[in-house]
Order: sequence, then structure tokens, then C-alpha cells
Amino acid sequence: MEKIDTSKTTNRTEYVAGAHIFSGRPDPVWILNETVTANLLALWNSMPRYSGATTPPPPHGYRGCFMCAPSGSEWLAYRGVVSLRTPAGPDQRRDDGRRFERELIKTAPAGELPPQFLLAEFD
Repeated sequence: MEKIDTSKTTNRTEYVAGAHIFSGRPDPVWILNETVTANLLALWNSMPRYSGATTPPPPHGYRGCFMCAPSGSEWLAYRGVVSLRTPAGPDQRRDDGRRFERELIKTAPAGELPPQFLLAEFD
């Protein structure tokens, strides 16, 4: 996947992904290809709705990963729940086994995410 400059993420035609992991510097952001986007959207559509409580992220460290559509819709995956924000309103799905979250994180360009983050969060 192509890494992008976060200051140039508006008016894009591609889906963009990233991870909320840093404080004090920009989080990594990259472009998703069409195949990956289609697979993530299919996974989202297969996930059961969720209406329970969500785990609040810590003030520092990993706080979830995200996917943004050109339409402005944004999916945020964190610890077993994926929340979707759209102009039409929010939706939440249960992410059993953190499949959506793991698949999204795997799309990060090599070396973009610190190895200690990946080991601590997903092993």
C-alpha cells in the first residue's frame, strides 16, 4: 500500500487507512487498493450488529485503526468493535477475533508501524 501525506487526505477518490498510535506526531496513513477495500467492506457487511459498551482507548499508545471512504464515511476498529460514522448516522458491529482490525492493520506498508506495537497489540 502507498503511504500518503496526511495533510493531503481531503478530496481523495481512494479509501485511506491508518492507525491511531502516536501522540505529538502524525499517525501513519496509507491508501488502500480496490481489492483490499472490497474485502474489508465484505467483512464489515458480514459482521453482526453491536449495541453494547465499547472499550475506551488509553490516552497514549494504540487507540485503534481506521478506514476512510471518499464519501466521508469512517470505520474505527478497536478491541472487538468496529464503529462506522456516516453522514446518515452511526453503526457498530462486533468484530469477533478482531478480524476486521487485524486485516486493516496488515495493509500498513512495511516498516510503517512500530514492531513493538504489533507484538503488544496483536500477538
